[in-house]
Amino acid sequence: MSVRLLTVAEAAERLSNHKMTVYRLVWDGVLPYVNLAKTGQRARLRIRESALDDYVNERDSTAAAHMPRRSTRPSVGSSRSVISRP
Repeated sequence: MSVRLLTVAEAAERLSNHKMTVYRLVWDGVLPYVNLAKTGQRARLRIRESALDDYVNERDSTAAAHMPRRSTRPSVGSSRSVISRP
């Protein structure tokens, strides 16, 4: 069984986000990572593909549960408010 490791840039591309967003997820402890750097070297972070998939699936189900339902009734009155300013 092979484990696919993604770079931060690859993970960001899959999320359609900026690399900084992935770093924030890692530093906040939301997204687990692997550090491939040797002691004393700059961090070389990799994200397991399965961890990224789990994160997306979790966000997808929680987002759907917290989304307000759209009303199917037509709204009463104007859909835009007009504010007159002096």
